[in-house]
Amino acid sequence: ACAVSEVTQSTWLGVREMKLCALAATKAFVALVYDEVHEVIAPVDPSSPERWVKVVAATASSERVEHSFGGVYLQVLPDDGDDYNEADFTQTYISFDLSVKSEGVHTLYVRWAGGDVVGGGDSLYAVVARPDGTFVPGLATVREATRPIEKSEFVGCCYDYATHACPCAPLESCETGHFVSAHEAAQFGAQCAVGRGVVERVEAPRFYEFAGGVNQMDFDAEPWDVACEAEATGPHDSGRDAAQWDLGVGDYQLRFYAREDGTAFDSFYLAGPGDPGPALDFRLAPGNSSLCPPTTHTHSSHRVSSLSTPVLSVLVVISIVGAAAALFLSDPARRFFRRAVFRGSARSPTSAAQTTYVEMGPSDDSRELNTPLA
Repeated sequence: ACAVSEVTQSTWLGVREMKLCALAATKAFVALVYDEVHEVIAPVDPSSPERWVKVVAATASSERVEHSFGGVYLQVLPDDGDDYNEADFTQTYISFDLSVKSEGVHTLYVRWAGGDVVGGGDSLYAVVARPDGTFVPGLATVREATRPIEKSEFVGCCYDYATHACPCAPLESCETGHFVSAHEAAQFGAQCAVGRGVVERVEAPRFYEFAGGVNQMDFDAEPWDVACEAEATGPHDSGRDAAQWDLGVGDYQLRFYAREDGTAFDSFYLAGPGDPGPALDFRLAPGNSSLCPPTTHTHSSHRVSSLSTPVLSVLVVISIVGAAAALFLSDPARRFFRRAVFRGSARSPTSAAQTTYVEMGPSDDSRELNTPLA
C-alpha cells in the first residue's frame, strides 16, 4: 500500500499518484483507510497539536472504535476537547484525489464515529475542492432558520449526552438532558430555531457537517451516514440534507476536516449519477478502494520514433549523394560535362538538403474504470 504522508496546506493537489476512479458498475468512488490512498494534511497553525492519526484497533486502548474495515482507522488526536466551530478550514484534514469521468450529481456516504460517548468528539466537515483549492458548491437546499443562542431569547439549552443535540430552553431546567447556560452553549456554537416555520435557503453550500449520533464508539452503529446539514457548525446536525455536488468531468479532491478532536473516520462511498447508494450491509475489504488503473506510456517506442526520423533522413541524403556521385562518374556524364564546360554554358546548381526532426509526444493515457466490487 502507498505510504501515508503529512504535508502542508499549500501543497498542490495534483502531485500524487493515488487517484480514485469510479467503479464501472455503479459509477461510485469508494475508499477505506486501510488501503492508505489518502493524505493527512497538517493544520495551517504549526502549533496546533491535532492531526488525523492512524489507529490500529488491535493495539489501541479500551476506548477504540469497533468494526473498522481492516482493523485500521483514522482519528483526530490528541483528544483533549478542542473544536473548530468557526469552519475556517485551517485545521487538519484527510484528502482523497478523484478523477471524475461521468458528470452529474454525486452523493456522499460516510462511515465515521465519535471518539467517545459523551459528545467530546462527534463531528466533521466534508467538502469537495478543485485543483486550485477552491471549494465546489453543493446543491441548493432549504433549512430551518436559526440564530446563535446568545442572540436569541433562550436562556440555555438541554444537552443530550446520547445524541449530542442541545435544544434551546426558555427556562433554566430540563425534563431530559443536562442544562447548559446560553453563555456556555455559545462556546460550542449552539443555534436556536427562529420558529413560526421560518426557513432560509442555502443557495450554494460550501461544506456539509456530519455531527451527533448514537453509540458513537462503533462504526457499525450507523454504517453509511448520508444525513447531514449544509453549512452547519453546531454540535448536532439537522439530518435534513445530503452532501451532494454536481460534478463535471475532471479532477477533484474530497476532504474531511475535523470539527472536534476525537472524531474517527473509516471509509466513504461517493455515489455517482443514478447510483442509489450502498445498502446498510455493504462491506469493504482491504484492497477494495477504487484506485485508477496505472497509466501506460510506451516510452521505448517513442524514443525509437524520435530517433528514427533524423536517422532515416540522413540515410536518404546519403543515398541521393551516392546516386549522384555514381551518375557523375559514369562515362556519359563526364562527356556531357566536358561539352557543357567547353560551350561555356555550364551552371553550378546548388541544392540544400534539409533534415526534419519530429518530436514524438506521449500517447494519450488509456484508462479503464475498475470492475465492480464482489
